[in-house]
Amino acid sequence: MLSACKYFSELPVPRLLHFKYLGPTERRPSRVKITDKRFNQSVELSYSYDHQSISEQVFDYLTKNGFLVAAINEFSGVVVLARSPN
Repeated sequence: MLSACKYFSELPVPRLLHFKYLGPTERRPSRVKITDKRFNQSVELSYSYDHQSISEQVFDYLTKNGFLVAAINEFSGVVVLARSPN
């Protein structure tokens, strides 16, 4: 446990993102919402049936956009970022 805490403290600027599944409505299809509460920003992605889970979809989206993901917890919907793109 101490080594994990040491690793976390060595991250340049760790950030937390929250994600959740948004079910379909009459006007909108299923979506995945990623929220950065630090900067009060969010993005909604169309739900992708190509992925096994929403955490996999979130991971793919973040890595393709230059984020370095340190950890992801599918059950609580939290992503720990090790580095954000400039």
